[in-house]
Amino acid sequence: MRKQERPCRCPTCRNSPRLGTDQASGCLTGTSGRRRPPPRRSSPAAPSRSSTSAGCLTHGPRKRSSRTSEMPVSTGVSFRFSTCNLEHGQYPFLFVVTVVILCGKSKKILRFQTDSTCFRYGVSHRTHCLQLVNHGVPDEVLQDVKRDITEFFNLPLEAKKAHAQVPGGLEGYGQAFVFSETQKLDWADMIYLMISPREERDPRFWPARPPSFTGSVDRYAAETARVAASLLRSMAADLGVAPERLSEAFRGLPQSMRTTYYPPCRQASDVLGLSPHTDATGLALLLHVNDVQGLQIRKDGRWLAVDPLPGAFVVTVGDILEILSNGRYRSIEHRAVVHPDKDRISAAVFHQPCPDTTIGPLPELVKKDSGGARYKSMEYMDFMKSFFAAKLDGRRSHMDALRI
Repeated sequence: MRKQERPCRCPTCRNSPRLGTDQASGCLTGTSGRRRPPPRRSSPAAPSRSSTSAGCLTHGPRKRSSRTSEMPVSTGVSFRFSTCNLEHGQYPFLFVVTVVILCGKSKKILRFQTDSTCFRYGVSHRTHCLQLVNHGVPDEVLQDVKRDITEFFNLPLEAKKAHAQVPGGLEGYGQAFVFSETQKLDWADMIYLMISPREERDPRFWPARPPSFTGSVDRYAAETARVAASLLRSMAADLGVAPERLSEAFRGLPQSMRTTYYPPCRQASDVLGLSPHTDATGLALLLHVNDVQGLQIRKDGRWLAVDPLPGAFVVTVGDILEILSNGRYRSIEHRAVVHPDKDRISAAVFHQPCPDTTIGPLPELVKKDSGGARYKSMEYMDFMKSFFAAKLDGRRSHMDALRI
């Protein structure tokens, strides 16, 4: 007699018996540990040819194809796909690669293996968008920083304005990307802080309330730096270069953080919380402070909504990694929309090169590419000048001017 598979015991499946017994794919956290066979096409329970329904974190969605959503990768890592949609269903679905890292004594190394996953599933470039779970950041650290960020934005306006931006500066409380008095401002407030190196901090912009704010951010930044360092080593391995090659451009791992509050707007379709842009950094880790959706990424001319997974980091590649990888990774154009009835809060930690770093395609990748270098090499500070010049000119991206 065939041994009956036991249902998955992950929290999402326990809350949804139908998903818990889904036979479409195996489950990394399930008790069987084996991939289950896909349902037969003739099965009454199989989805119709045009249907796609959301699944749990580890099972992913039930797809119209009989192919399982799990891809075989290196030991300790599994790729999953989850659907993304905004609450009212007005945006298309996006299949987001979800990387699951098993943390613990084994210290497994994350491998992207994007040639066999992203391309196979129709994602046009490496790491189009990742949601990173089981990243090892303690839940206490996440909850503390979420609490203190929320408390800061709940302060009276005058208390927040005590840390206001100064003309020509980025740090402090105010609006993102304010370059002229005539531009249309985003429907959001934010506070931007330099985190590391510590000597670059300006204490004027660091909130004194709540009193635990600085400590919470410091602990959170230390954890995200560890995650980012692991990701950079893994991406280097995926590119076929020495593990330290990407990290060399980010020596010391300089960090900054932008926490953003998006108030509700009754005319939500007429405003943007954050205008379309790519990040002029290397790697960004975005944490959803509350569960309200709003992040969208651009794919094939369409804006696709990202549905946040509980406790996950949304990992996006910035312009610097696009250049270093000679275009093998592509920076992601993204924006934020607002909700008509709910406020939204997010926190993004950016990892950028040192100011004196020369940014250019890695020579070993240029040798592998028949077309040679696809981007100009330049000092990082010159790169940032071109970024801000594009903003002043109203251009959405400055990368076209850097391509050869």
